[in-house]
Amino acid sequence: MTAINLGTASTLNADILKYDATLKVASNQLGIDLAHANTWTGTQTLGAHAFTSASVSVATPTQNNLIVGVANSYYQISSTAAADLTGIVAGATGRVVVLENTGTFYINLRHLNASSTAANQIYIPGGGDILLGPSGTVTLIYNGTNWKVVATS
Repeated sequence: MTAINLGTASTLNADILKYDATLKVASNQLGIDLAHANTWTGTQTLGAHAFTSASVSVATPTQNNLIVGVANSYYQISSTAAADLTGIVAGATGRVVVLENTGTFYINLRHLNASSTAANQIYIPGGGDILLGPSGTVTLIYNGTNWKVVATS
């Protein structure tokens, strides 16, 4: 591990951020595990998921098993009319996905709807559906069984 003395610095030199690796902080030192380093190209990644956005269209009137892929964790979704979303493909235990409705129509997230494959279904605590309005966001985490809503705004 390479240690860099930060002293009282509040920012890091851009050269330091060439590594996407294990970071450890102790006694004002930032340690970078170079054994697992990758070049940082501007897209911030954690595992196989990039924290950049991708746009996905939701079919109307109902979208079963929405395919979002595995390259991103933040998806801007929209539809051409009000729509129901019953499930999301590409679940992997611990994966976090944020959906933002960037359209002008409401998208209704359906609780454990059998129209989607069981592993792709959305679990909403309390058992009700969530109506995601324009500019609304929902954060989901895949728990190994289905997608669980953990936050909405």
